[in-house]
Amino acid sequence: ISQTVEELAVHTLYKIVLNETDERYPFVNIFKDRVKSSFSMTFFPGENRQKAIKYIQAQLRQAGHIFVYDKYLDDNWSNTKKFFNDLVPRKKLNVYYTDEQLSRTHISELKGMCNEWYFAADRLNSAYRNLHDRYLLIDSRLEIILTSGFDNLFDLRTECTMVFRQLKKSTGD
Repeated sequence: ISQTVEELAVHTLYKIVLNETDERYPFVNIFKDRVKSSFSMTFFPGENRQKAIKYIQAQLRQAGHIFVYDKYLDDNWSNTKKFFNDLVPRKKLNVYYTDEQLSRTHISELKGMCNEWYFAADRLNSAYRNLHDRYLLIDSRLEIILTSGFDNLFDLRTECTMVFRQLKKSTGD
C-alpha cells in the first residue's frame, strides 16, 4: 500500500505503467509512446501455420488495397506466387509494392492469376524502405510484420513469427 506505481511495476511481467501523459520509463503514454499493443503468432520448425494463413486470408478478404514490402519478392518468386495464389482473394484489389521489388514480368504473371488486381509502385509508405523485416499493410489499418519473411510462412523447416498491429483507429472498430 505504501509503494509507488513505479515500485509496483517492478513486480509485473512487463514492468511498465500505462498512463496518459508521462513517457519516461517505466511509464508508457498510451497516446504518444513508441510502445504499442499488438499480438503475435510464432511457429517453430515443423509446426503447422494454417491458423496464420487462415487469419491473413480473412483479413485480405475485405481489403481494398494492400502494401507489400519484401525486398526479396522477385528473388523468392515461388513463395511470392504462393502468397498471392493461396492467400490473396480473386477480387478487385490495389496492390502496392516498393520500386524494383517486383519485375514487370512477375507482375504480368500475377495479373494472370486475377485480372482485377491492380499493381503500382508505392508512393506513400516511404518509412518501410530498406527495412529488414517484411510487411503487409491491409487498407492502411492493419500491419502484419513477418520477421522471417513470406518465405517462412510456407517453409515448415524454419521458425516464423508474425506481429499484427492496428495502424489507425476507425469508426466501427
